[in-house]
Amino acid sequence: MRKPQTSLGPKRGHWLLCWLLASMTAGLLATIASAQFVIGALGDVGATVGFADRAVMTGQDLIGLAPLYTIFIALGFAVAFTAGGGVARKSAQSRNLIFILAGACSMAVMLLAMERVFFGVPLIAGARGGFGFAVQMLCGAAGGYVFARMRAVKLPRETLSHDEILTV
Repeated sequence: MRKPQTSLGPKRGHWLLCWLLASMTAGLLATIASAQFVIGALGDVGATVGFADRAVMTGQDLIGLAPLYTIFIALGFAVAFTAGGGVARKSAQSRNLIFILAGACSMAVMLLAMERVFFGVPLIAGARGGFGFAVQMLCGAAGGYVFARMRAVKLPRETLSHDEILTV
């Protein structure tokens, strides 16, 4: 009689790791990009923002905005990458391209949904203009690329269960 496995299993655990790292990558890039657009807008109205101020403001966004923004990105990526996996199994297209598009589309849908839910106010200030919105989509595409490349890594066929790891 086979002993039940207590781990998530190698494929599901690998998927979760790839999803988490892709979400973190996109969250980090999107937060930094948004901060730069906001700082650029300050310059447009005549404010002088030096490198030190720019670095501090970006750091504050990484501390204050990035954690929550990354959660929203991760939720969108969970749906997008699941759907992208279904498309990839039935398509002759490149898996990289599919997940890159899934990441970009996820960011667009998430930003538009957030705006709709919050009474027409775009919550991510760096995505209020067309170019900023496109850059946010590129950050999602980068997350999709990270996901696709990491998913392409082949796992060993046999993995140890949680109980076996503890006895090694």
